[in-house]
Amino acid sequence: MSYADALMWADADFSRLRFVAYARDYRPEWIVHQLEGAWRAADPQQAALLSRMAVDAGPYISRHKRWIMRVLLRIARSIARFTPFVRRNLNR
Repeated sequence: MSYADALMWADADFSRLRFVAYARDYRPEWIVHQLEGAWRAADPQQAALLSRMAVDAGPYISRHKRWIMRVLLRIARSIARFTPFVRRNLNR
């Protein structure tokens, strides 16, 4: 789905904006920006959720660097999964 289609689909609906942000790997600040563009403000419950999302997202890094970190994490997990097998077979 293109960016314009995603924005038209989400409109100013908070839950849809969250879905688009997650699917396209956008930061929580993007949701706030879209709501402000529609002249809406997040209600207190949504603001609390956005602040938790921002804490979970951590400091800002570019999308490319986040992609690299996810790839490296995937590689590290696969290595960790096979490490006991390798150690067990090296001791024979």
